[in-house]
Amino acid sequence: MQQIFNKLIKQNIKPFLSMLGYNKKSLNFYKTTDNLIYMFNFQKFANNVMFYMNCGIYATELAHVQSKEILTASKEAECHFRARIESIVEGTFNLDFPSILLRIWMV
Repeated sequence: MQQIFNKLIKQNIKPFLSMLGYNKKSLNFYKTTDNLIYMFNFQKFANNVMFYMNCGIYATELAHVQSKEILTASKEAECHFRARIESIVEGTFNLDFPSILLRIWMV
């Protein structure tokens, strides 16, 4: 199952997100603008059969207002806005992941 997951990331997810300007580090994909860091994180279950797709946005201006350190790369847990993909896009369990990402990108 680990090989199937790795193949999905390498052959489907990474090329699609790279085309949209995201960089990969481990199971995290980042896209940075002047004031925001957008990210997708793939969180595997222990059995490697299923995984969550976590989404996050880190806002440098909000960190400044909160008197927190301004990060150039954040972890999903450090994002100001966090959600799992199924709470953002309806029917994600019935779609392949490039289709899910395309629906997010079009929003």
